[in-house]
Amino acid sequence: MDYLVSHQFNDVTIICTDGNSEYFNGASYPVLVDTDAEIERLNLRTQNVALLTTDKRRLEQIISLQANNLDSMLIAYFSQED
Repeated sequence: MDYLVSHQFNDVTIICTDGNSEYFNGASYPVLVDTDAEIERLNLRTQNVALLTTDKRRLEQIISLQANNLDSMLIAYFSQED
């Protein structure tokens, strides 16, 4: 997640649980803290870390990320956006 926290992106929002919110202090985009576990109720079939892409407030794609490939996947995804 270092890559995500240390770079500036357009149209990025982080949603995290209350226990993980301190990690994102100082991020340059919005960090939403899901204190009521609402995202779990949506049953998006995600676990741990996921990249959710949207367009016009509609969910387009869910990319599941694992701890061992997190930064490399984020770098690959955001570099294709440029």
